[in-house]
Amino acid sequence: ARGAFLRWIFFGPMSVEPSLFWKALGLFDSDLGYHPYAPLETVVEVLEGAVTGKHFVVDDRFTAADVVLGSTIFWGTELIGALPKRPALVDYWARLEQRPAWHVVRSTMSPAQ
Repeated sequence: ARGAFLRWIFFGPMSVEPSLFWKALGLFDSDLGYHPYAPLETVVEVLEGAVTGKHFVVDDRFTAADVVLGSTIFWGTELIGALPKRPALVDYWARLEQRPAWHVVRSTMSPAQ
């Protein structure tokens, strides 16, 4: 489980977030000559595969990897709207949103969030 945990805890900040920013800034369509990040569509497909058919991403138990991926999905879909709301991602977030700790975090967020 350690390998899966390490993969998914870093996937959000090291793959999803940079691809979201590169897409938002139009850098994938630029003439830079290189693309250090995978296209957002590819990253979303990998993310979908990680959460499809499982309750959580590591051995079907809640870990910090779920916190990282879940928060990335939340801000990517709900707060900035740059991450597509694919059914697998929406379902995964709905499971995480039911956790009691999320209600504590949500109550501390300003109404605009």
